[in-house]
Amino acid sequence: VAIALMGANVLIARTLGPDGQGLYAAAIALTTVGVQLGNFGLHTSNTFFVFLNRNNLGALLCNSLVVALFAGVIVSLVFFFFFEYFLQKLGVNSSIVQFILIWVPMGLALVYFQGLLVGLQNIKAYNLVEILQRLGQLLLLVLITILGLASVQSMYFGSLLALGLSALMAFIFLYRINNNKIGVFSFPLLRTTFKYGIHVYLAALFSFLVLKIDLLMVKAMCGATPAGFYSVAVTLGDALFILPTTVGVILLSKLSAENNWLVRRQLLLKVLGILTVLMLGLVGVAAFAAAPMVHLLFGDIYLPSVDSFIWLLPGIFLLSLSTSMQNYLAALR
Repeated sequence: VAIALMGANVLIARTLGPDGQGLYAAAIALTTVGVQLGNFGLHTSNTFFVFLNRNNLGALLCNSLVVALFAGVIVSLVFFFFFEYFLQKLGVNSSIVQFILIWVPMGLALVYFQGLLVGLQNIKAYNLVEILQRLGQLLLLVLITILGLASVQSMYFGSLLALGLSALMAFIFLYRINNNKIGVFSFPLLRTTFKYGIHVYLAALFSFLVLKIDLLMVKAMCGATPAGFYSVAVTLGDALFILPTTVGVILLSKLSAENNWLVRRQLLLKVLGILTVLMLGLVGVAAFAAAPMVHLLFGDIYLPSVDSFIWLLPGIFLLSLSTSMQNYLAALR
């Protein structure tokens, strides 16, 4: 997954150049902000409530589809109507804005479905969905490049198509697990899951916005080329963050299965200890290898990204630890 994700980012950066990379990265950042704004923490509550009672799967699956559609459309329309001036300042093409209207609902559906797979402790299916999205994205972008169709819009569409296919795959997994049934919409269950998830949502929302809005600010204030350099630094940071993210997903599943608060706390402390050592090692190696890595993967034109990446490393280390702590808090009940 990490190799496919990095391969896709390298291909986009080398094909589009710093200017095009900046425009593409700004559009992706805007989309991920939309997904975060519209998820209301329901992906976390899906994990908890389907583990608590597997019979909730059908209703949770149906609720996820309904909320993804309505919340996704609302967030997309807000972007489209109220942030039109802001989107123009970012240089986001009108055709990409139309894709955003599709991306946000599908992105919400995917994170909801992945939450259910984690709650069912079907990590194999979860990993297959991740592999399809990342490997599918890479293959589609390679095809677009070979056909000579590479542009900001086509690269964004290729990423969107990979997202849609992975969401469909996750839905098929859940549909089969639920005996080929979707289930019935349950407003009482939705209200319960919303109350549970909203606390996690509010806690994580602002930290997430800080992580994504910085790129949009660079694009708006400095232009596309500096945003392209900065986005490469963020891409390298995201690669380092794959390990703590994966650990956090597994930890949430384990913590949800444990009723003893003392055992949960001991598990958290054990994970934090191991993660601290691993991330210190990764961050240290990344600091020394940053310049050769950028030269090898992205080319000399992106060497200005190195300084930004090094400045990001302390935050990446601290954020990697806070992710596990957030999942620990999410599992409390």
